Amino acid sequence: MRIIFSFFIFYSFTALGQGNLEFNQVKLIGTVSESVPVGKIWKIESALSSSSLNISTGTTSTQNVTTNIVINGTNVVVKSSWGSSYASSAIETTDLPIWLPAGTSLQAGTNVFRISVIEFNIIP
Repeated sequence: MRIIFSFFIFYSFTALGQGNLEFNQVKLIGTVSESVPVGKIWKIESALSSSSLNISTGTTSTQNVTTNIVINGTNVVVKSSWGSSYASSAIETTDLPIWLPAGTSLQAGTNVFRISVIEFNIIP
C-alpha cells in the first residue's frame, strides 16, 4: 500500500509540472517594446525611476509622481508618490516581482528609465 501511495504522490508532483526554470540572463528593458521569447519566462524585479518628487517647502501645493510600465499595451502603475510642504509618501501600487509568459510585451512607461528583468529558460 505504501508503494502505491508513494507512486501516487510522486506522479502528482511530476505530471502537473510545466518544466524547470534555468537562469539565462539579466535584461534592462527601455522604452522600446520587447517580447518574451518562446521557451522563456521573464521575472520583473524592479522599475528604475527616471524622475524624483521635488517638494518646495514654501508652498502647500501637492506634487505627484507616478511610475508606470507597459505590459501588452496596458499601463501598470508600479509606484505612486505624493508630497507637499507638510508631508510626503511613496505608495507601492503593484507588487513585484511580476512573472511574464512567452509572447508578453513589455516596455518602460511614464517616469521609468529601465525595467530590471531576469530571463529564464523553460526546461521540459
